Amino acid sequence: MSDRPETTGPRLLFIVARTETKLHWYAQSSFADTQSIQVVLDRRQGERRRAGAPPSVERRHSDRRQFDVNDRLQRVGWAVVHREAAPTAPVQA
Repeated sequence: MSDRPETTGPRLLFIVARTETKLHWYAQSSFADTQSIQVVLDRRQGERRRAGAPPSVERRHSDRRQFDVNDRLQRVGWAVVHREAAPTAPVQA
């Protein structure tokens, strides 16, 4: 048995630009049998924070987005991000 925690879920996130719907369909069908890859269409619509004064208290502890894929999505139409899968809960015997 390994000392590393077991992980679940896809290890790679294949993000497709909103304008590339045919590529999104193709990637989904191509990786359908690959559990380690999740294909998603970029759902972001810009900055969600409202303009104006900054929040009085910053509620976020950190930004979840570790990699800026905007440039790659605009230039190429897709990007791949390595995800850290959440460790599974230990099994109690």
